[in-house]
This record gives sequence, C-alpha cells and structure tokens, in this order.
Amino acid sequence: MVNIKGGKKHKKYAKNKNDVTSKRKLIKAENELEKYAKILKPMGNNRFQCQCIEKNGFKDRLGVLRGKMRKRVWIKTGDFVLISLRGFQDEKCDIIYKYNMDEVSVLIKDGDIRTSYDKEDTSYSFSNGNGSDNEEDNNMAEIGNNYNNVDEEFDYDDI
Repeated sequence: MVNIKGGKKHKKYAKNKNDVTSKRKLIKAENELEKYAKILKPMGNNRFQCQCIEKNGFKDRLGVLRGKMRKRVWIKTGDFVLISLRGFQDEKCDIIYKYNMDEVSVLIKDGDIRTSYDKEDTSYSFSNGNGSDNEEDNNMAEIGNNYNNVDEEFDYDDI
C-alpha cells in the first residue's frame, strides 16, 4: 500500500532514492597534497589502512575518515578514495572522498590511478591478469610453446 500521508521516516527514505540514480561530478586530485589510495583494511573508529599511490611506488598510511563523511559514507576493503596528506604527519592522512566503481574505471582509463608499479622501468604499468606484461610471463609462454613443439616433432613409433 502506498503511503500517501507520509508518516514515520517516509520522507527520509524517499529522498535517498533519487540520490542513487543521480550522476556525480568526478573529483580529481588538485595538488601534490591530494593523492589516490586503496583501502586495505578497516582499523576501527573511522580509521583505515590505506595504500597510497606515490611517484616511486606505494606507501601504507593510516587514513582517518573526515567528520562530514561519518555515518553517511560507508567504506569497505578494496574501495578507492581520495586522501589529503598532512604536512606534520607523514604516516597519517585524511580520507576526503570515496569513488564508486564507474569513477574508478574513468580514473584508470585517464591514467590517474595505477594498479601496479614496475621498479626497473620507473613508470607505472597496468596488469589485468590476461596479458603478458612482464618478462616472466613471456618466458613461460616461450617454454609452453617449445613444449608444444616438442610433442609435434616427437615420433611415437620409435617407442
């Protein structure tokens, strides 16, 4: 039955339905004090262990959820967030924005978020698991090809 008159919590839940379908404006890091991070695990009391993307690799920091986001935005393991670094504490940061999966795919496509880091090349490389990006995968593919060629050249009648 449809609630025509309103009632307890009716307007509160009706408002939230429109927020889910609306598209948000993509917010990117503006300066060197704002960086992208991936949530590794929740630590409790609105604190999270974050893996921050740096110029020379990844760095783990303790991320503190900002007050405006508490009890409004729920963060879980594996989410990508925008953090603000503290000038006086290098090991701590503030979580200021949470990205949804559509926004993360746009950031990866633009090259803002990197998923893996290659130390020899000193540049970020993307690895999605189905391509052969590094030398080990190429070597394993060559060994597999050589193994297949051995089976074709082997004559079973000699046995």
